[in-house]
Parts: sequence; structure tokens; C-alpha cells
Amino acid sequence: MLLGDHFLFAAKVAMEESSELLGYLFILASAVLANSDKRLNFAGYGNPPLAYTVFVRYLVEMCKEKGLIPLEDAIRRITSLPASIMNLSDRGQIAEGMQADLVLLDWENLSYTVDYNNPSIPAKGIRYVFVNGMPAMEEGELTKAATGKLITKQS
Repeated sequence: MLLGDHFLFAAKVAMEESSELLGYLFILASAVLANSDKRLNFAGYGNPPLAYTVFVRYLVEMCKEKGLIPLEDAIRRITSLPASIMNLSDRGQIAEGMQADLVLLDWENLSYTVDYNNPSIPAKGIRYVFVNGMPAMEEGELTKAATGKLITKQS
């Protein structure tokens, strides 16, 4: 396991286990990316609430509420940094020739709800999502367009 992997693992554990001080130390290190191992079960059951809200929670708590990380750095940690680590050279930045995976946020209304009895509550404040340049969400409503594709780490 690489040193970077230790940092990523420790930060993930710290945030999920609410060890706030340890979590803050790792979060403040600029090489630590925000990630989640939560995934959606599209059958509609057994989904943890964070599967729907983990990145919004990260932005709201770390940038908006606690002011620990500048918004630009937080966005880098969930876009270009993981794309770089996975050698996804056509993703993670807004530039000519890149895939157009974009999210338009309403920063003032960005919020989330964690409810284990109703875990499928989507985050608020996500206005548009574009995947490969095609709209996947418009005005907070899913378009049901199959715009994505499976991508794997490129060597």
C-alpha cells in the first residue's frame, strides 16, 4: 500500500467514523481527495443515505459551514484530482477536448438530508448534471437519458 493510500484510507475512516479532529487533519492535506465507497442499489432498497449525498455533504460541511477548504480546492478534490490519480486524461477539468461531465449547483440552496428511514432523499441545490455533454438532470429532475458509460482506470 502506498503512502497516499494510507492517507486516503485514514481520511475516509475518519470522516465516516466522525473522528472530527483526525478527519480535519487529513482533509487539510491538499493531496487528500474526497471519495466514497457508497453505491446505489437501483432496485430501490438497501441504499445508505450517503450514497445520494456524500459529495454534497462534503461541500456543505467542509466549505460552506466550517470553511475548512476553499470551494475551488474542494471541487478539485472531487474532479481533477481523482481523474489524475486514475489516469483519466479526458475528464476532471473544463477544457476543449475534455468530456463534458458537469454539475451546476445552486450554492445558496445546496443542502442534504440523512434519513435512514427514507435514504433516497436527493440533495437539494443540484440544478443540472451533464454526463458526456448530455443532460442527465434538468432543474433537479432526472432526464432518464442513458448518457453515461463505464470507465475504468487507464494505465
